[in-house]
Amino acid sequence: MSEYFYSMSLGTVTLCLTESDNFGQSAAVQPMGHIRRLPDGAGPCHDLLLALRDLHLRAGEPSVRMIARSTSALSHDTVHRVLTRPVLPGWGPLELVVEALGGEVDAFRLLWISARHAMEQDRG
Repeated sequence: MSEYFYSMSLGTVTLCLTESDNFGQSAAVQPMGHIRRLPDGAGPCHDLLLALRDLHLRAGEPSVRMIARSTSALSHDTVHRVLTRPVLPGWGPLELVVEALGGEVDAFRLLWISARHAMEQDRG
């Protein structure tokens, strides 16, 4: 039996996938955590995106389609942008993604506000 390298929660069921599980794709499923390129250097935006990456990992790295379905408001493309772009996402989509991943919305709001203030200061 192969070792599990990825798991996905679907309500009360957790699917454990192996390297050979590729669901008709040419390569094995790649976790979203490996896609995001974080901004260079430390700072509030880096901290927020790192926390989002960690939340996604702790949630079992659900697919963007699963997250979009659980928000009932965002497209999978929007979820993908929130999770993968190395820039600060807007609060509305970020809030819905954090809720869908079971994160602490108030904590992420404070991180987002701090990152937003830092962006404004950088602009002059």
